[in-house]
Amino acid sequence: MLRPDRSTTTGDRRDASPDRAAVGEALDAVLKDASASARQKLLLRFVVQEALAGRAANLKAYGIATAVLARGARFDPGTDPVVRTEMSALRRSLQHYYLTRGRAAPIRIVIPKGSYAPRFETSAARLPGPATSRFLELMRFMEWGH
Repeated sequence: MLRPDRSTTTGDRRDASPDRAAVGEALDAVLKDASASARQKLLLRFVVQEALAGRAANLKAYGIATAVLARGARFDPGTDPVVRTEMSALRRSLQHYYLTRGRAAPIRIVIPKGSYAPRFETSAARLPGPATSRFLELMRFMEWGH
């Protein structure tokens, strides 16, 4: 089974990344969302497909600009911030999606700040760890006075 990204560590647990089909379904769900711009959708599809093809380490501003954002061979990422700007907007769109319509999504596509390579997180990776669970129990206890 293809693993599109390395395992993610959550607390002291290791959670395997989802397979290609599951990531494809997560991508399709995000792409159907009307709040992301057409450009953001093209960008998301590109970085996810590159990651699934094993080329996540090669996702650089120049390649993204020329392959997705219609910049020519003379594109200079040092003087043209278009890729950084578009990725920032894409991160905000993904965050909004997962806070609203995608709240119950079993797999989330996350593009960490400082990187163009996506991570694929399963809902199991987002479950609270033992320390967080104890904290939540304590908060409930204090709130209800039990």
